[in-house]
Amino acid sequence: MNKYFFIWFLLSVAIMISGCGGGDSAVTNDSVANDPYSNLITYTPRQNISNTSTYSSSETFTISSDGVIHTFWIEDGEILYSSSVDNGNTFQPPKVVVTLPLGYRFDYAKAAHTANAIHLTWTVYATNPAILGAEIFHIRSMDGGNSFTDPLLVSIDDGLNSYASSISTDVESKVSITWSNEDVGSNRTRFVVSIDEGGTFTTPSSLPTQQGLSPSMLMTPSALYASWMEGAEFTQELYFAGSTDGGMSFSTPMNISQNPQKSWAGEIAQDDAGTIYVVWAEGTAVDQKILLTISTDGGQSFSAPTTLSDPAADSFCPSVAAYDTGRFYITWSTSDNTNGTNKSYIVASDNGGMTYSPTIRLPMLSADSSCPKIMANGPDQIGVMWNDTGVGSGQFPDIFFSNIKVTVP
Repeated sequence: MNKYFFIWFLLSVAIMISGCGGGDSAVTNDSVANDPYSNLITYTPRQNISNTSTYSSSETFTISSDGVIHTFWIEDGEILYSSSVDNGNTFQPPKVVVTLPLGYRFDYAKAAHTANAIHLTWTVYATNPAILGAEIFHIRSMDGGNSFTDPLLVSIDDGLNSYASSISTDVESKVSITWSNEDVGSNRTRFVVSIDEGGTFTTPSSLPTQQGLSPSMLMTPSALYASWMEGAEFTQELYFAGSTDGGMSFSTPMNISQNPQKSWAGEIAQDDAGTIYVVWAEGTAVDQKILLTISTDGGQSFSAPTTLSDPAADSFCPSVAAYDTGRFYITWSTSDNTNGTNKSYIVASDNGGMTYSPTIRLPMLSADSSCPKIMANGPDQIGVMWNDTGVGSGQFPDIFFSNIKVTVP
């Protein structure tokens, strides 16, 4: 019997746990109060979604076409879910949608939505020395989050580690899931596609690379775009390719980072006009900067990379959201390697990157948080989700949500 069939036979689904905390105000510290651009950002009270005394992490969310905010995160061997029907002002008490037996752990949870379904993919790692490997799974809800399917194995149980999954949809019926596949002495990038809202998936295929790592995908109604790391260790570049036939074939991969420093995993977004934005971190593990490149011709060519972050700061984990025509937002975090504190920032453009807002400190996040995730939440508004130890229950991170608006001068 396949060991994963046995694992998921043991799952318990939809167990209710503790309720959500209320909203609170911004973090109070001098660096936020003295931000000269704080007048350019407004935000709703921070909502503590998890509000528990255990470790909450790997948070992810999606906002469906009806405006409902669907959030997921990992906590103590379980994946939890909570939703908001009032634009993030309140959240339903969390419920468990997936539970693992002993000897396994979760990571890399990523959410998305199609016209009638909410989707989640993640990596399962074996921590039991007697059971090796890592695989990629998927669940969906067809009733707005009231119930979820049993987990579906979308990678291949071939003895190779599959990890770092991500998911993208065309918001209608198409779903793509991509991940890294660790082979002996090398890495491959694999993906699957569904055209029926995640009811069935294709057999895993490879992206057009033999040494790819940490892929990211963007599914649109007319095309499928992918980026990935490739090259020798410490000097990997970021590559990009597109497909107009659902992933059956791809364009010739192009190097879009064009820099001898290491390029870390990228994120892809597209605005309503079809402009593609790819953002990534570049540099050493403790000295990175955030870069952006833009394509206005469907990924056939890209602009020279633009550095968004302060080159003197160690900047990492960018996130990008695009909306309307030429409007996009990018967040990232910086780390003070002398004292271990963090700051998170946002920059915006309303003209496709011709000009940018100043770099603005996100006032909702404490110095103990980093790596906020963002998604467009209607005109001129961005949903932000993050985990934070500096506020909430205190000892372990809680999961938070807030909506922000940024003024582009």
